Amino acid sequence: MMDAVSLTPVYRRARHAGPSASYQNPRVLGKCSNFWRQTRGDFAAVAGSFCSVTVLSICLGRLGRHGDHGRSRLPRGFWTWPWASDTAKEIKELLLAAKGEELEPSSRRKVEEGIDFLAAARVPCPAELLGDSSSPSEGLWRSVFIQGKIPKWEENARLLKPLVRNKAGQAYDAKQGRVTNYGEILGPLVHFVAEGSFTAKDGTGQCPKEFDVEIEQGGLVLFGVPLLSSAISGPGLVRVLYIDEDIRIFESPTESPDRWEEEGLRVIQGAQLVKLMEIGTEVFVKGKGRGILALNNEDGTWNVEFYDDGAEGDFYEEDLMPLEDLVRRWSPAGARVVPAPWTSPRPEGWTRFVCFSDTHGLHQLIPKDHMPPADVLLHAGDFTNTGELEQIESFNEWLEAYPAEQKLVIAGNHDITLQEDYYRSRGASRFHRGVPYDCSKARPLLKGCSYLEDTSVEVRGYQIYGSPWQPEFFDWAFNLPRGEELRQKWSAIPPDTDLLLAHGPPAGHVDMTSRAGRVGCQDLREAVHQRSISVVVSGHLHSAYGTDADEVTLYVNASTCTEQYNPTHKPIVFDLPPAHELREATKKAALERKEGKLQL
Repeated sequence: MMDAVSLTPVYRRARHAGPSASYQNPRVLGKCSNFWRQTRGDFAAVAGSFCSVTVLSICLGRLGRHGDHGRSRLPRGFWTWPWASDTAKEIKELLLAAKGEELEPSSRRKVEEGIDFLAAARVPCPAELLGDSSSPSEGLWRSVFIQGKIPKWEENARLLKPLVRNKAGQAYDAKQGRVTNYGEILGPLVHFVAEGSFTAKDGTGQCPKEFDVEIEQGGLVLFGVPLLSSAISGPGLVRVLYIDEDIRIFESPTESPDRWEEEGLRVIQGAQLVKLMEIGTEVFVKGKGRGILALNNEDGTWNVEFYDDGAEGDFYEEDLMPLEDLVRRWSPAGARVVPAPWTSPRPEGWTRFVCFSDTHGLHQLIPKDHMPPADVLLHAGDFTNTGELEQIESFNEWLEAYPAEQKLVIAGNHDITLQEDYYRSRGASRFHRGVPYDCSKARPLLKGCSYLEDTSVEVRGYQIYGSPWQPEFFDWAFNLPRGEELRQKWSAIPPDTDLLLAHGPPAGHVDMTSRAGRVGCQDLREAVHQRSISVVVSGHLHSAYGTDADEVTLYVNASTCTEQYNPTHKPIVFDLPPAHELREATKKAALERKEGKLQL
């Protein structure tokens, strides 16, 4: 029998390196005292055995069939993850070909990668795309899991809501017009529902750590997380055995050969799952923009204060999308953010990028588990405190030892010895009054990387442009006044640029500060929009660490240091498809945006 344990990516308790920018607003702070906190999502892998993953694959395989670009528009403005149907189909074919035997190493890697990809994507499953057939091969899956109320479009679905641990309860079956029993399995967001007869062996209706449930022919057992799940359908006995905080094993004896392919069917389910909404969570509201949850209202709505204009409004949870989810669900150009790079192999033929910025001479204090291997390392500047040559030399040693084939680096406003005219005129007297440094020695110390300053380089077919400039503030290096001087700098960005490495972010994306609001460069934003650049990697604003996206571009603020200058932010990792595929997808997305077909 194929061992489901071997197919489980080590994805448990992995932290998402997504937006955790703190946002300070007097009006919000007046509403809630516990607002100031980082917001990150947790993920767990969802791995399945032959039967369960096959059903999952078939269901997911029906997604993305509307539209040429592989994304089917869902209710509430959600999008399916690109290539979900292809990934699910590949998993299904590999498992079917194995016929219950151990997978070949190459196939096993593909299955692990596929399951990991689907788990990270958290693909939503709309009920209207799933059939009512009683055969698993036809997709017996009529349950969709939603956090919150039953949407009107969900009339043919069964609802699963998170429950209190070890409590049984009821859910309204809109299709049958009746109440269906449901209960939770061993965790705050892992649960099951049995359509048809539901009988707890002990007769109490409770869900202890070990229990048996019998279901009738045509019944369905569903377990998973709010936005991704696996299913087993069939009659007979389903046994749930509690193992520990991380692993649950589900077993069923062979009571119906046409339903259960293997004796002792096993499914492994991680426990550390995606978190629910809470005050301080950054969200996206379709048609409204980005904001932050300020209040949890008594009527079931959330009060959202929007970043750009300070307006606020009350919205039901079904109308909200965590900002970190927006990046993963919306990727028209094909860039894939990787929340757990240690356990997520990149797709074959793709390139993995690991992004750092604003290490401020503290690179040696970066934890080893924050240094995942990659194909290309990007550093968006401020690798020193004030341009000290000793720090540049140490930084170069760190770069040379980093497990990445290629390293690209730009300077930031703190790297003052790399802008010689500034250093000679003002920088040395301001920061190094005693013995100034010899600026001519600074750049040659960066031997372990390609240093970019208003220049391009081709890496694995991608055109990457690097520039250290940012809007003027105080008296630092590589500062220019907003307006014509900055526009001249951005006009030098080649039109065929795939990835832009800039120290300061563009306006409106990963540029929110805790005190001054959005401070990104509007001229840079226009330059990115005009060129339809696929990815922009920046830093500079420590509080804006994280990721964002618009209709075409992935935006990354990779600031390693926090606002308190602690180098504890994880690097942001993303994968890109081959360069020609990336350009085709970006060009198509840009055209659709221009024609109004693609809009957030």
